Amino acid sequence: MPNYKYPYVPKDYYPAVMFACKMIRDNGYFNKAISTAADYYGVDELELERHVRARQGAGQKGKKRGSMKWFAVIEFHGTDAGGEHRSKQFAVRGKSCSTVERRFFKQDMDYNRRNDYGGSYAPYVTHNVFGPFDTESEALEWLESEVRDG
Repeated sequence: MPNYKYPYVPKDYYPAVMFACKMIRDNGYFNKAISTAADYYGVDELELERHVRARQGAGQKGKKRGSMKWFAVIEFHGTDAGGEHRSKQFAVRGKSCSTVERRFFKQDMDYNRRNDYGGSYAPYVTHNVFGPFDTESEALEWLESEVRDG
């Protein structure tokens, strides 16, 4: 059972609102759904749009969205011949560890592809992501303890 309450829709607009919402769910075209439902049920298009938007907004309020967490990121630079070293560490926000890794993967690949000339001294960069943490300060504290310990 949903834990949100939909706004009141007048009796003469209710079938048109339900029809428009179903069309939006099925094919995703908002304006087409509004104009079709308004023509079919003989109601005002602007008023129908207002009721549909209010209903959509109420439905969104009930969804539990993934809360953003903090992640610790350590950036490494290196070469095949010279090894790698830690260059930066920072905290970023994201939904999950995999989404944050994906964010840095594209950057890393672009940098590595641009600077790879085939030799063992070609520079590369990687980002390692750790977490999640509830606050930014927890992620930064973890990074500091990681520097001290390792």
